[in-house]
Amino acid sequence: MTNSPSDPRPLEGGCQCRAVRFRLPAEPPLLSALCHCRSCRHAHSAPAVAWALYARQEVLFSGEPLQVYESSPGARRSFCARCGTAIGFEADYLPGLIDIARDAYDELIHAVADVDDEIADKFVHEQPISQLELKQGIRRATGPMDRQLDL
Repeated sequence: MTNSPSDPRPLEGGCQCRAVRFRLPAEPPLLSALCHCRSCRHAHSAPAVAWALYARQEVLFSGEPLQVYESSPGARRSFCARCGTAIGFEADYLPGLIDIARDAYDELIHAVADVDDEIADKFVHEQPISQLELKQGIRRATGPMDRQLDL
C-alpha cells in the first residue's frame, strides 16, 4: 500500500528491528529533499539520503530510545542502538525541526523530494549534481560551511 500527499492518515515508521518507532503527522512535511553531502552519504552508506523535514514536536517516538551521535559541531544524527538504522537529523541551525529519513517509513511515499523532476532524474542516473535545484517558492538559507540548506 502506498501513501500520498492527499492521504489523511499519519505516517509511521521505524528501524529495521522495530525497536524504535515513530509517528509523523498526516500533513505533508515542511520540505522533502535529497541530500548528497559527505556526512549524509557516510552516515547512510548511500549516494544520497531522502529526508522529510518536520516540526520536532509533531514527531512522536516510541519504543527504545534513539542513540544520538554528533556528526559535526551542532549537528546530531539519531539511530537505533540495536540495529543501527539511521532515523533522524537535527541541527542547531534548524531549531525546532527534525529531518526523518524517508527510507525508515513503513510505506512507500509518492513524493520523494521537492526538487525538479529533471534534477531528480539526473540523480537517479548517477550523473553528478553540484547542487539540487529547488522548486519555485522554496527559499534557501546558508548554513555552516556555506552549505546550501533547503528550508
